[in-house]
Amino acid sequence: MSKNTICVLGRLGADCKVSTTDNGTALVSFPLASDFGYGERKGTNWFRVTQFGKAAEGKLPEYLLKGALVMVMGELSIREYKDKEGVMRTSVDITAHSIALAGSKPAETAAPDPEPPVRRPAKAPAKAPAKPATGVPAGFDDDIPF
Repeated sequence: MSKNTICVLGRLGADCKVSTTDNGTALVSFPLASDFGYGERKGTNWFRVTQFGKAAEGKLPEYLLKGALVMVMGELSIREYKDKEGVMRTSVDITAHSIALAGSKPAETAAPDPEPPVRRPAKAPAKAPAKPATGVPAGFDDDIPF
């Protein structure tokens, strides 16, 4: 038995689109950009991600905004098609089984805090109990973590 599964960490190239199929199943879709390499060999792979069912109906689409960092796991498919000008194109699609937010909200969409955080005075550090004189230098900690 074999299983076609891919896991991709990347950023949304646009806000997600929520819609329904002809039979009423909810779906969410978005372009996903994943960088690879470094220096002159740096590049970006683009994927079209689609998720069907109850996950597309929940609150997740509210957070799937352009620039959001997400982890997508799903089934990979590659298809070829002709665009409007008749040029052959290749699309790399992922039918997602799970989508997880992997970072904080993009800065442009983050809501400002309604109130500034309350600052509390810092507690003074607790003094260590005095150790009996054993010929060990002060500040030497003999608790070795291995």
